Amino acid sequence: MHAALSYLITTTTTTTANRTTATKSTMQAAVKTLCSSVEHQLPLLTGAQKKETQEELDAYLASLIFVRNRLLPVSRLPPEILSKIFYIARRESPGSFMNSDIWGGPTPPGHIERSKYWFRVSQVCKYWRQITMDDPKFWTMLDTEDSDEWINAMLERSRDALLSIRVTPRSLTYRNRRKSKIFKALIDGSRVGEIVISEKWEERRAAEILEGIMKNPAPHLTSLEIEPCEDSEPVQEPCHGCRPLPVLQPFQSDAPMLRRINLSCCRTCFDPNILSNIVDFDLFSVELIHPFPLIHIFQVLETMPNLQYLNLAWSLSGRLKFKYEDLLNRTMTNKVELRALKRLQLIDSWTTCRDFLRGITVPLSAAIRIEAHGNRLTSEQYIEFGKLALDLTPSATTTSSESSVPQFQSVSISCGEIRGWFECLPPQALFNNALDTGKLPRLAIMQDDRQDNVEAELANIKSFPIQATRILNCGHNLDVGTWTYLSLLPFIHTLIITCSDNRLHEVMNSIIADRGSFGSTDSETETKTTRFPQLKTLIFEEMYFGSMRNKGMYFRTMRNKEVGDDVVEWPLYKFLQLRKEAGYMLSRLEFRSCSGVTSADVVSLNDVVGEVYRDKYE
Repeated sequence: MHAALSYLITTTTTTTANRTTATKSTMQAAVKTLCSSVEHQLPLLTGAQKKETQEELDAYLASLIFVRNRLLPVSRLPPEILSKIFYIARRESPGSFMNSDIWGGPTPPGHIERSKYWFRVSQVCKYWRQITMDDPKFWTMLDTEDSDEWINAMLERSRDALLSIRVTPRSLTYRNRRKSKIFKALIDGSRVGEIVISEKWEERRAAEILEGIMKNPAPHLTSLEIEPCEDSEPVQEPCHGCRPLPVLQPFQSDAPMLRRINLSCCRTCFDPNILSNIVDFDLFSVELIHPFPLIHIFQVLETMPNLQYLNLAWSLSGRLKFKYEDLLNRTMTNKVELRALKRLQLIDSWTTCRDFLRGITVPLSAAIRIEAHGNRLTSEQYIEFGKLALDLTPSATTTSSESSVPQFQSVSISCGEIRGWFECLPPQALFNNALDTGKLPRLAIMQDDRQDNVEAELANIKSFPIQATRILNCGHNLDVGTWTYLSLLPFIHTLIITCSDNRLHEVMNSIIADRGSFGSTDSETETKTTRFPQLKTLIFEEMYFGSMRNKGMYFRTMRNKEVGDDVVEWPLYKFLQLRKEAGYMLSRLEFRSCSGVTSADVVSLNDVVGEVYRDKYE
């Protein structure tokens, strides 16, 4: 047995693809021999001998695992590729509190996670461990709540690499932790690259701790983040428990590498020198207080020429609430130009959002999302809102001609939010599971879903320039009147309907009942109407057609004389049949992640559509 294992360990160091099969066969034979030997000897052994045999068995198994790992293809990857895989594993480990908001800036590469599952990749085999031990950056994530033993080990393994430290202020007050190496590293600042301050807060102690951390220069600090407090709601309303931060000049205004500031539920001030190089500025329920030299948010933004990601949630109408009227003369003639901006997210009251939008301009390529809260909005206010958002680009305001306003080629309407893209996207980019991970829209306006105002919903849609829209995704139960408006858009060639089974049968029946649909009328004097005149592709996503049948989706039963069976027609079939008879036959019909569509349905629909696709979803 020892000879067999020795042979395996030796040969796998130089094994090639041609010898892999033979080596695996030898391993299987070794395991079989080992199991047979133990099985026959076990009844004859004493307790001490059984323990000795168990230890020997564990050693054999460890050797076999080593051989198996050598045979795995991943073990033959070069170190630089494996390192990238390890960093991905660290980022995706359970318990990660990385920022998942796609409207924020990119998460820093060394962003700290709560769990320590990530380090287990260093315990798989000697090869993997050597790769991790040779990479100091892999060990740079620290948490002040970790044990002293863990922190000391991480500080030693990270060597001189910059640290990413998650600070829980109360943890630095226990067991003389302020004398620990991690607190000394925070105070010194020479090795700190990122700081995340925990939501666990003890106000009596926190100010003293944070003042000690922020009183010295931070020459290598790139990211400063304060987590939302434990009592805050997910951005639906402002936090009412703002925590005070040191109001002195942080880091003595000496943080030349600082690029990202993400603050939540706090009250503080910043020197303009700190903000000059900021790329990502994210504020949730933050109050900027005196002696803050930049009184208004417009003046704050003027100090950020490199700003690319701006996220302002409930931070424009705090205790020092700005009033647009105070700056009306200045901003109307000299708006703040955010020339480098890539993403803007604004969450606040409707009037605050409106006044802020009046004072800025952004590039045409910037992605914008606006979520307005407050009293129920009127149709006129929604139309004004959409116009303000589209006028953010200087080129769109140089002329009063409507043709100067870019038209959205792709539009998605879902859950009270309407999104528009200037380019035609592939249909899969507008599917439900892709809306939060794909290409960001040029403009997204979120309507407060607590209003349930059909008139405002339609006004919100009409505020978008969608007359040239070619790809439309309707992702929630739109009112029949809204469907009627959308069906008259002249250029839509792809229509995606998602999770709309509650009203789809009403929509189809209303279109069929329209006597002017598809150019067919009973009177020559009647106006002819064609619904979705350019439609070629119709896609249903995540819908249950069985429920439609129970709600009257089938509307007529007729006798098939050839087969002798009852054939049930439903409004979808009738809708497609009418299009075919009127010369508007669809090229393709798709059912994506839909249930209740049978093979017989697909066969019957092939008579009225060029091609029918149904995935294997059950």
